[in-house]
Amino acid sequence: MTVSTLQVEREHMAALEAQIADLERRLAILRDEKALVQDILDAYKYPVLELPNEIVSEIFIHFVPPYPSRPPNRGTLSPTLLTQICARWRRIALSTTQLWRAVHIAFWDDDVDLHPQIQLADTWFSRAGLCPLSLEISGRSDLSIPREEISDLAVEQARWEYLKINVSDLDTVFGLVGPMPRLRHIDVDVSRSSEIVSLEQVPLLCSAVLSGFAPSYIVLPWNQLTSLALKRVFPNECPHVLQLTTNLTHCEIAMLLGDSNTTLPEIHLPQLQSLAVKAMEEHYEHPFIRSLVTPALRRLEVSEVQLGTTTIETLQSLFSKSQCNLEELHIIDAAPLVTQLQYSLAFPSIATISVSIRPEDTSESSLKRSMYGESTDCIHDSI
Repeated sequence: MTVSTLQVEREHMAALEAQIADLERRLAILRDEKALVQDILDAYKYPVLELPNEIVSEIFIHFVPPYPSRPPNRGTLSPTLLTQICARWRRIALSTTQLWRAVHIAFWDDDVDLHPQIQLADTWFSRAGLCPLSLEISGRSDLSIPREEISDLAVEQARWEYLKINVSDLDTVFGLVGPMPRLRHIDVDVSRSSEIVSLEQVPLLCSAVLSGFAPSYIVLPWNQLTSLALKRVFPNECPHVLQLTTNLTHCEIAMLLGDSNTTLPEIHLPQLQSLAVKAMEEHYEHPFIRSLVTPALRRLEVSEVQLGTTTIETLQSLFSKSQCNLEELHIIDAAPLVTQLQYSLAFPSIATISVSIRPEDTSESSLKRSMYGESTDCIHDSI
């Protein structure tokens, strides 16, 4: 290497060092600017983080399904999701007792392990503090909850306010029967049971939903009830229950096919104000509604087939026998035989009358009914 070559390399090195020094100076300026921006960001307080714990807790309560509905055990709408956002929110969620007061235990699969769900229920109910509780148990007939795990659930039954049981065999949860001093509403859907289950120590119970064969296997303090729904029941199952529920103000019945020639006893419901009777079979007529005496009735919703072929005469007989002052009449699942106008002319004292046609009915008559301003929207199906 010659002297001249060395001189060139020295000059190149000097130029590189000058460039590096310039870049380091510019980088230092950028670092200072970055630090300034970071200080500004660090000084900013996000509004949600400034909210008092009480407000955050109230927001959390509105995040989960409204009580007594049961949230999913995990994922969206589960209170556990709120414990996974940040440390502060976790503390707030765990201390908000209302988030943990409703649990759903499900065992639809043959290989499901119930123990984790029982443990989860125990954990949630512990976090719920002194809150009343809402519990739902649903599952298959060929699985049963071990008696010791049922006992773990039953420890909290004094706090149950809402209880829903949807199982094929009531024996699956038989260990849950016992005093429930806070219970206000019970919902039972079963197909069989080895014995009759009687709930006696339930002083606050006022509302019940009994589906399938539940009315045959469950005995409640009937005279306490003010609201009762009977779903998927046969006509001959209704009288023995309804004759005991003399304090009902609201009743809903979804009826299965029965013997239309059956003679039913007269059923007196002196306090009943709202009644919905729906036939679950098309073209099905049963004299059930003719057996009712309801002097306080104000609202009636009924499947047209329940009224037989002489719909207006059947209603006139019911109203005359009951001496009631009906305010609302809703005929549902109707065929285009009797129009809303005819009902209005037959019952001029009823302020609100609506007729909803069966969805599959697209006949010319039903279209004419719509043209005359009559409702073809389905009345809400509360059964």
